Amino acid sequence: MKLSVLALFAFAALVAAKGRVTYLVTFPDETPQHEVDKAASEVEGRGGVINHRYTLIKGFSVISDEDSMNILRASGNEKYPPTVEEDQVVYALGPDH
Repeated sequence: MKLSVLALFAFAALVAAKGRVTYLVTFPDETPQHEVDKAASEVEGRGGVINHRYTLIKGFSVISDEDSMNILRASGNEKYPPTVEEDQVVYALGPDH
């Protein structure tokens, strides 16, 4: 278990060094699952690595570069547009609490 955690951190450091970061990609609630799967496949086709596929919301997290995410934003379905944002830490009461 410890080895796999260390390997994951090493992989994340390598990816970050190449200008790739984690993005959250979400879709409107009424988006059919095949549209979400299609977007994930397109991102993987451009070298993205899917970290997690969400079940409570329509979407996934992916390690990718900014260019690939811009392509996804621009080529998104007009009826079910994806929201793409860089993953970040969020504080409920602010970082000092």
